[in-house]
Amino acid sequence: MLHAILTAPDDAFSPSPDRATRKLPAHAAVAERLRRDIQYCRWVAGQWLKQADLEAEYAASRSEVRGALVEMQRLGLVVHELNCGYRVVPADPVRRTEIRTTRAVLESATVEGVLANATQEDVALLRDLATRFATRAGAVGLPELMVINQQFHSTIYALCGNSFLANLIGELRERGMSISVGRWTTTQGLHATAQEHLAMVDAIEAQDAPGLRALITRHVNAF
Repeated sequence: MLHAILTAPDDAFSPSPDRATRKLPAHAAVAERLRRDIQYCRWVAGQWLKQADLEAEYAASRSEVRGALVEMQRLGLVVHELNCGYRVVPADPVRRTEIRTTRAVLESATVEGVLANATQEDVALLRDLATRFATRAGAVGLPELMVINQQFHSTIYALCGNSFLANLIGELRERGMSISVGRWTTTQGLHATAQEHLAMVDAIEAQDAPGLRALITRHVNAF
């Protein structure tokens, strides 16, 4: 048996064509668009999501829309009510506070790892992202700012050295965006966010753990 394994052709252990060319689920593209639209408040907190409307909006089939809604429910962005259907998670001050508190604890827990692992190149990248957000705040649409914001925060938390923690923070951040208090609906709120980003980079560069922790907590509680 060992001889047979050792002398088997190289492609004997290659993934099968079916596995190698496996495609994403049919509803994946619809789910991504729906997720973004909830985050950008195209569909607002508490709004009912009629499947027929979503089919027309995304030029999707009934099965694709259903799959996307199930995925949104898994992510905590929509809720399903028996005999009624799906709707965006309603505004809930208690839930918002719980998510904020949990985020503050988890994101603050990354500080030591971030400071230990951040290189000069990492700081330069973070400063570039923070500057891009600051110069575009109020001048471009929210979708573009959301992308920069996501890149900025995911870059920070990827430095903590714990991928599970970084992914968990990312999931909570997405849940929190759909029930935020709308800080980005004003120019003042956008500029305040930009200044906090830049201050975080300064704290990382200065190896200022207490300062970074305080900034993270303030930043989380503003949303």
